[in-house]
Amino acid sequence: MPRPSKGAFEALRNAYQDRIDFDTPMPLTRGTGEALIADGKLTQSRVRCALAYHTDSPEYLLAVLEQDRRAGLDPAVTEPILDSERAYTKKRVITLFNRFKARIATLLQDIEALHQALGQARKTIRRQTYEMRVMQKNLNRAVSQRQQAEAALRKLTTPPKEKTPVVVRTKKRRTLSVPSTPRHSD
Repeated sequence: MPRPSKGAFEALRNAYQDRIDFDTPMPLTRGTGEALIADGKLTQSRVRCALAYHTDSPEYLLAVLEQDRRAGLDPAVTEPILDSERAYTKKRVITLFNRFKARIATLLQDIEALHQALGQARKTIRRQTYEMRVMQKNLNRAVSQRQQAEAALRKLTTPPKEKTPVVVRTKKRRTLSVPSTPRHSD
C-alpha cells in the first residue's frame, strides 16, 4: 500500500486542476489511478501516494458516504457508489474517528502533564526567587557590617595626625610654635 503524501497530492492537484476539482471532493471512479498513470504527467509512485493521501482524507470519505455517484477524469463518465463501498467507508471513518479520539485523549493527558509541570516550575521559580532575595539581603547586610567594621578598625589602628606647625609672626621676630598634642600612653 502506498504511503500517503501531501507533497505528491499537491503535485497531482497542480497537474490536474483543470480536470478534477480537488477542493470539492467527489468520489473518483474505479480506474482513475491507472488513467492518471497512463497520462504520464506524474510517476506511478507519485500518483499512488497522492491518491492514498486524497482518498484517506475525512472530506473524501464523507463525500463517499453522502454522494450517489463517482466521477473520473472525464466528468461525463460517472458510476454509482455501491452499498458495500459505503459500508467499508463507514468502517474507515469510524476507525479514523477512534484513532483521532485516542490521539486527542493522549494530547489532553500530555497537556495536563505539562500544566502540572508548569505549576511545579512556577513554584520552584518563586522559591528560588525568594531564596535569592534573602541571600541578596544577607549579602548586603554582611557587606554593610564589614564596611562598618573596617571603618572602626581604621579608627583604632590609625595614629592620630600630627599637627602641622603654625608660623606665628610677631613684629620683632619670627617664631615657630608647635601646638601641643596629647600624649598616648603605650
